[in-house]
Amino acid sequence: MPLSTLTFSTLAPRYRNEGTALFGLIRNLGSSIGISVVITYPAQRTQINHAAFAGYLTPFSLPLQQAAARLSAGFPPDDMCHAGSHSPASAAAPARPQPGGI
Repeated sequence: MPLSTLTFSTLAPRYRNEGTALFGLIRNLGSSIGISVVITYPAQRTQINHAAFAGYLTPFSLPLQQAAARLSAGFPPDDMCHAGSHSPASAAAPARPQPGGI
């Protein structure tokens, strides 16, 4: 049952105009407050996470220096490597025949 049906079913017919206006006002206020809360929470969490990561990612951080060196050398950082794509076993695998080749 919709909320508006439930709300107006118990209201006397002579108060329905005022009740409709009040219902719309409360619904708009409630949705505005709800949207504000839903937007504010992720924004605060983003700030908290940024502050936490900023403490670890300094120019003097050894893991950051190593990752930067690997990237500048043309290799992805260790955590970005796909399983098996840089392993010696995949390098020794036979080449697949090309379509239409002899």
